[in-house]
Amino acid sequence: MPELPEVESLVRYLRGRVGGRTVDRVFPVAVSVLKTYEPAVTELEGRVCGDVVR
Repeated sequence: MPELPEVESLVRYLRGRVGGRTVDRVFPVAVSVLKTYEPAVTELEGRVCGDVVR
């Protein structure tokens, strides 16, 4: 099944803005995400975002 067009649009939007950039800080918007997330989101800080793919 082909993915929805908005998924591809989001990939293109993010690829042009975050691909190859360093993560300064992470601000989770929902506490429920943190309950089961492993490793901790703070471990993303300082890492470089690679390519954005579907």
